[in-house]
Amino acid sequence: PPPNETCADCVFDASRWTRQDAIRTIDNAAGLVRYATEGLAADHWNTRPAADTWSIGEYVNHVREVIELNRIGCELGLAEPGMAAPVVGEPPFAPEVTTHDPAVLFDHLETQGDRAARFFAALEGEDWDRGMVVQGDLWPPAYAITHVCHDLFHHLADIADIRVRLGDTVGPLEGTLESINVSGGGVPKSTVTAATVGPSGLDGDRQATRRHHGRPWQAVSLWSADVIDSLAADGHPVAAGAAGENLTLRDVEWRRLRAGLVLSIGEVRLRLSSPAAPCTKVSGCFSDRDHTRIAHDLHPGTARWYASVLAGGDIAVGDVVTIGPVES
Repeated sequence: PPPNETCADCVFDASRWTRQDAIRTIDNAAGLVRYATEGLAADHWNTRPAADTWSIGEYVNHVREVIELNRIGCELGLAEPGMAAPVVGEPPFAPEVTTHDPAVLFDHLETQGDRAARFFAALEGEDWDRGMVVQGDLWPPAYAITHVCHDLFHHLADIADIRVRLGDTVGPLEGTLESINVSGGGVPKSTVTAATVGPSGLDGDRQATRRHHGRPWQAVSLWSADVIDSLAADGHPVAAGAAGENLTLRDVEWRRLRAGLVLSIGEVRLRLSSPAAPCTKVSGCFSDRDHTRIAHDLHPGTARWYASVLAGGDIAVGDVVTIGPVES
């Protein structure tokens, strides 16, 4: 099969992805793209930032296509292992912009993500290692599943870049690192004064379960000290680390955060991927045990955020935090 897939541009490394990570990510592809395009102006969906660059709508459609074609290719490869895929050249770059309706795009992306996730989840044993031969290399599901994830996250970064090129910018926002929080699993997390951030998150921190946590785009979780203060003022028993965030930031305009922004703390670089969906494990942070009061879709500007690690390093309480549209 092809070698382990890595990418210097988007810092993808297939060796860091378990199959369950990939399956659940593919199933959530439409949600990740929704957050990456949240607030996007209607006339920006089908606007190319340059004559030789796709529009956001074209990139989203390409993600859908890659998910669908890899599933179909793996289905065919299982039906006839070792069959040679037809030689297909790269399609020419269309001079005319292909327009896409966002509602239709998301409907198709959700459908294909669900179909692919269910297909991969049903594979067993040697099924993972059988497939078609593509340009001389075996292309089994074991490779295809991480290739799809690479394509998704590479183009999520492209979408963030296109928004900036179209003038749709946020920041730079500035604040400070008020608390660093780690645990051996579960909540609350304990505060420490300093930590080392690696590709998988903070050293010494882990999740009690990987079912909904721990994927590479969830390597670090962040929350706002200002949001915590507001909740505490309303009588909720919440404090830094209680809801499971790794980094608690002060004086950051939390409502302005969006997927694709890059957070810098010294030499550490993190890319925001999505708001963290609250679960019942954090209900103890609220006097009425209503964990949904920090759900992004219900209460914008209150949710914790997940981020992937672009560059690791050492951090300490009191460090300056900068969040902006591009890596500085």
